[in-house]
Amino acid sequence: MNQDKTENYNFCDDIFTITSNTEKIRKFRYGNPVSAKRLEVVSGKETQFEVSYRLEKGEIDIDKSFPLTELYGIKGIRNASEVFQQRAFPFGGNALLVLRNLYSNRPEVIVNTKYETWSSLRVTQVEPAGRLLTHIVTLKLLQEGFLPIHSAAVKIHGKTILIVAPPNTGKTYTAMKLVDLGGKFISEDLGIVAGSDFYGLPYTETVEKRNPDNPLFFKLKQKIHGVFFKTNFRKGDVFSTNTIKLNEALSKGKIDTIFILRKGKKTLESLSENRTVKLLESINSIEFGYSSDKMIRFYLFLNGPRHIRDCMNIEKELIRNLASRHPAYLVSGEKVEDYNNLILKKLGS
Repeated sequence: MNQDKTENYNFCDDIFTITSNTEKIRKFRYGNPVSAKRLEVVSGKETQFEVSYRLEKGEIDIDKSFPLTELYGIKGIRNASEVFQQRAFPFGGNALLVLRNLYSNRPEVIVNTKYETWSSLRVTQVEPAGRLLTHIVTLKLLQEGFLPIHSAAVKIHGKTILIVAPPNTGKTYTAMKLVDLGGKFISEDLGIVAGSDFYGLPYTETVEKRNPDNPLFFKLKQKIHGVFFKTNFRKGDVFSTNTIKLNEALSKGKIDTIFILRKGKKTLESLSENRTVKLLESINSIEFGYSSDKMIRFYLFLNGPRHIRDCMNIEKELIRNLASRHPAYLVSGEKVEDYNNLILKKLGS
């Protein structure tokens, strides 16, 4: 871990940059900096916005002057552009997480190593700093007019299709199967919609790693790791797991059709605009928890006049725009293999 050198990670075709002094940002949903650095997705280009993430070994300077307001165990001063969460660390000192300058083009998340260690332990209820960073990126995307969406995307038969589904439905499997059948990979878990363009976020860690040479030892190590820590080291992104080669992937595509997956009797039905909107809103609400983030809500309370409802309304409008522009179908299947068969049948019709 290098806490001296700061690098810019451009995860999504110049839309946003994460500036960080560490490669390890646990629970950051938009991408894995370790893989991004290995594949040289490090950029000096100007993007729509950037968010700074800093991991500090020592003390962090915070404003503790009065009157200090506290809510949910989070503290801050009105109109000071800073809130922080501080807890006594069991082994001495304080675990500290700070959010600064949320309204600027460069919000900051600052965390010390004690907080990072404590939040990684399974015995605690402390949220990792990477989750706060995820929610901030989501807010900034919405404010800039981009729609983050829980969707895979593949270009097949000359058409870019979105594959949207709740977790554990078969979205990743379906996308990878379509790639095996000649499709071009764009993303398997998350993406960003801008008008009719879909930008892939291929560095999300949601793909099972291939079985190692010593599977019994690997399983034992996984069980021991799972007893103490919240992270799942069995998963990685499509490139680090050698599922997809970097030069075979597309960074974006023009959206043609939306397919929404669900478990059930094998059928495919056309969706109205209103029903598409409801399904997309429901699936997105599972993935993006920015509206319930306590640090963000408290920051907005102290610094006004913005409200979390404003971003939720923007998200609804962007989803409506997406649904109004593209045909959508509900794909139901009793097993995951059913989805790609129905999708290919529809694309070929």
